Amino acid sequence: MSLEGDLPQRYIVGLKASDVKRLVMEAVSLGVMQAVKAYEPAADWVRKKDLLEWLKIVGADYSDFRRLEKAGLVRCKRSGDSERSPIVYSKVDVMEAFLTRKLCATIFSSARDELAQIGDK
Repeated sequence: MSLEGDLPQRYIVGLKASDVKRLVMEAVSLGVMQAVKAYEPAADWVRKKDLLEWLKIVGADYSDFRRLEKAGLVRCKRSGDSERSPIVYSKVDVMEAFLTRKLCATIFSSARDELAQIGDK
């Protein structure tokens, strides 16, 4: 059974145009980041000590990042084999997690609004 078969069509199509535009723009931005990662893998990594500053630059909240990390959507690694090697995060992985969260929030918000309208009738 497919996912689309489980959901009424209005929940898939019921998104606002502005939400769709925003999500598409963020997905395109993520695609550009993936291309940069493919050509220059070292440019994808951000050190843990620089993470807060980078999150501010991309307009993301650190507390949201921590929630995504606790949920297992973002993982860190050491940049070398030593225990003293700096902890790094993949920028692409972080942005994928934020985009996934935004997409889910947008879809569920749209579905909740439609259910509220149905309940009012």
